[in-house]
Formats: sequence, structure tokens, C-alpha cells
Amino acid sequence: MLVQLHGGVKKSGIMGFCDPCPGEPKQLYMEYTYGGNKYEVTVDDYEELVIPKEAHRI
Repeated sequence: MLVQLHGGVKKSGIMGFCDPCPGEPKQLYMEYTYGGNKYEVTVDDYEELVIPKEAHRI
């Protein structure tokens, strides 16, 4: 299963997300498990996020 948050879209504008510090730069940190493996990734507010990705594996 591929999950994607498109680039150029402010994460705090997506339903279910919020902006805890308006006016400050944001990053989204994500830890996830897929296929029994652990992954982690940090993306900037407007950066595209596609998971799972082997580069995120820890």
C-alpha cells in the first residue's frame, strides 16, 4: 500500500492536521511500521511524502 501527501500542500491544511505554532516553519516527523520493519522520516511542511520508502528504514 502506497501513501502519498503531495508536495506544495501545507500539511496543517490537510483534514486531521493542525498548526500548533502559526507563522513558524514546520516539519512533519513520522514513525511507521510496514511489513514488520520500522521506518522514520521527517519532511518540510510543503515537501512531498511518499511511504513506504526503503530510504526511511531504520
